[in-house]
Amino acid sequence: MWFTLRVDGAGPAQAMIRRQVEWAADLAAQVEADPRFELAAPPVLNLVCLRHVDGDEATDAVIAAANATGAILFTRTVLDGRSALRICIGGRTTERRHVDAAWRLLQSFAP
Repeated sequence: MWFTLRVDGAGPAQAMIRRQVEWAADLAAQVEADPRFELAAPPVLNLVCLRHVDGDEATDAVIAAANATGAILFTRTVLDGRSALRICIGGRTTERRHVDAAWRLLQSFAP
């Protein structure tokens, strides 16, 4: 990080963080609009935690099926004793199209 700041300055890093926080907020809105999913917690900066409304087994099944494609790796966590899927938008080369593709992939495995 220090090298990047020294070479490029703070501006590009700030812009990247702002974009990714915006994409996370947009993703959270899409999750709320899909009746098959719910937010497991309010989004924090670039992190969105969601779950399938049918419970832990359905959430875990969506995570396993999406991860089995090899296209992306979703991580699982437990919040308030319930399974949740974590999406952290933080890669330097991440683009909006990657976030959109991740969401479409999750939706494709949700009953």
